[in-house]
Amino acid sequence: LSGVFGDLIGAIEEMTVTLGIGWRPGSPGDGENYWLTARIRTPIPVPLMEKRVRATLKRLAGDNFDLRHTGPVHALQQVAPHVPPAAPQLTIGSSVSHIETLGGTLGFFARSTLGDGTRGFVSANHVIANLGRPVHDKAVVSPSQSQNRIGELVRFTALGGGGEKHTDAAFAKLNPSVSVDRSSLPEGKQLSATVALAQETTHVMKLGTASHLTTGNVTSFDQDSFSARYHGFGKVHFDDQIEVESKPTEGPFAISGDSGSLVFTDAGHALGLLFAATESGLAYANPIQFVLDELHVAIDVQP
Repeated sequence: LSGVFGDLIGAIEEMTVTLGIGWRPGSPGDGENYWLTARIRTPIPVPLMEKRVRATLKRLAGDNFDLRHTGPVHALQQVAPHVPPAAPQLTIGSSVSHIETLGGTLGFFARSTLGDGTRGFVSANHVIANLGRPVHDKAVVSPSQSQNRIGELVRFTALGGGGEKHTDAAFAKLNPSVSVDRSSLPEGKQLSATVALAQETTHVMKLGTASHLTTGNVTSFDQDSFSARYHGFGKVHFDDQIEVESKPTEGPFAISGDSGSLVFTDAGHALGLLFAATESGLAYANPIQFVLDELHVAIDVQP
């Protein structure tokens, strides 16, 4: 998109406008229901900028676009978890964190594809890998488990070093003494190993530690060139991300403490890994195939 709409990107500040593809209101179709999406990321609305962007979009796409001012994107902050009664099993949506940080959410269980077959789980880098900064202890913990230490950090995708990123993700080896339920989801659903594609998906759900089960709609995908702000770390530039908006009658799709949650479809197919949101209520997820490829893991739903 940046190549096609380069005049738009060049006309305004770097990373101020994010372009993507989205679903027009209505049911999925054969591509005729797609439209161009544009998101203005300035902290406050700038009417003259919006007017200029709207005019450029109209010239390029006619009326086939969705323009919104969202404000900046922020990585969802970790929170001190509410310590629940000890749970018999670790599940998708459980509270997890690196031992030296605050908490987020366990996204899904996974198996290493590098040959050793290590079984573990995936969450966000900034939840279980301390943003990739040096740590004294690689332990990952969960307050729902009596022994607390549920695993050990194995690898993560880099957030530092510049350039555009596709993922904020990390993989931890599971402590074999921890009892787990690898596939159960709310409402009797089961996670499958099948990956969903954003261009074929509208209705989605996520199960997070903080806001629990929420539902929403994919409003944009292939989102390019935006910065997510990380508390105490700075800005990280992302490309090819998925945007989700909660249903009109519901609260936010994601809040602090939900980082690392799995975004999935009605059929239990994994779509993305949640990591950021705006104050206007839009949430952002890494496409799941990027997560699997960059962490060298596969979704593990086997007992």
